[in-house]
Amino acid sequence: MAAPQFIHTIKNTIEDIIGFIFGDIARYRYVYFLRTGKWLNLKNPQDLNEKFQWIAVNWRNPLITKCADKYLVREYLTEKGCGDILNDLYGAYDRGEDIPFDTLPEKFALKCNHGSHMNIICEDKSSFDKEAAVKQLNEWLRKPYGRGTEWQYKPIPRKILAEKYIESKDGSMIEYQLFCFNGKPQFFLVRNDLRNSAADKQATQYAVSYTMDWKRIYMRKGEERFYFELPKPHNYQKMIEYATTLCAEFPQVRVDFYEIDDRLLFGELTFSSNGNVQTNYKKEYIIELGKRLQLPEPYTK
Repeated sequence: MAAPQFIHTIKNTIEDIIGFIFGDIARYRYVYFLRTGKWLNLKNPQDLNEKFQWIAVNWRNPLITKCADKYLVREYLTEKGCGDILNDLYGAYDRGEDIPFDTLPEKFALKCNHGSHMNIICEDKSSFDKEAAVKQLNEWLRKPYGRGTEWQYKPIPRKILAEKYIESKDGSMIEYQLFCFNGKPQFFLVRNDLRNSAADKQATQYAVSYTMDWKRIYMRKGEERFYFELPKPHNYQKMIEYATTLCAEFPQVRVDFYEIDDRLLFGELTFSSNGNVQTNYKKEYIIELGKRLQLPEPYTK
């Protein structure tokens, strides 16, 4: 086992032991201290990280689990009148062996619905290693996802999704993430989504923040090194409208979109961005954003 993985495993083991002996709140405090160097204030949370943690502990509406599920979230979008921005779904399967590769198009995407970083892209079916894909997908299906305050992933019935491969004419893949508090989008985080092609090796991964009226704001640590300006997306107003509709049920959520050759596509709803601890943001913005986020009444049903 590589050293970083070994250290990660040790930390998780300690976390599990603390949770088993002292309970979940002690587990959350331990993880929060490791990531921030601060004691977690759940009685009177002030900054954004503390409030994200408070919501994760005290507002456990099962609708969050439905919307964290990459399969069932499609129902939520349809119910909200946003079904037109869903990517094409070819099928949902309980195991890798059920995937009908012969009927899938030459390009497609496979992903598990119960977590993050569980994606396989096929750009050429003639050279695609189906056996390796099935093995990897089944491994992911067996693996629970969501530790600590990312509770929403654990109850998700696990499936494999086959979706349309999305690509733009110029090869760019830009993701627009709208952070939303109390039913209102607050700011954009714009990322370029690099894929593992030769051309991408020459590209620079960036994540830059914009205000809601599309002005650069350097919220993240080291963001100043990205000195360029990005054009306002073609679907800028639609993104705000759809995000406002989709975030209305939640005290906080991140709504992600792609814009593919001027077509708006839904990405996902994220309720625990960066594990509910925004370590990449400058302290002053963690404080300012914390003031914007108003805590709801605890969800007790």
